[in-house]
Amino acid sequence: MALTYYALDYRDLAGDAILEALNGVIADRTQAWGGVVADRFGAFALASNFGDSCAAGLLIPLPSGGCDIHPSPLGRDLLAHAIAAVLDAK
Repeated sequence: MALTYYALDYRDLAGDAILEALNGVIADRTQAWGGVVADRFGAFALASNFGDSCAAGLLIPLPSGGCDIHPSPLGRDLLAHAIAAVLDAK
């Protein structure tokens, strides 16, 4: 199993394009070897309404403001559901 990368801010179209290209390579190579891919990019995109993952509560908030790049408990649970969905479909 491979996991795609999620975006910190889906309004950053240039950054999203880079992530989508990278995620495409990850998916292609994983599937070529018979693996499956969990779509974290899509899961966070939908949960954030294609906006800011921090503002949507998907990332760990920092005391000084803003967020860390790692998932919050909400984000972690969302990612776990994306993984489980792929495993259940297998």
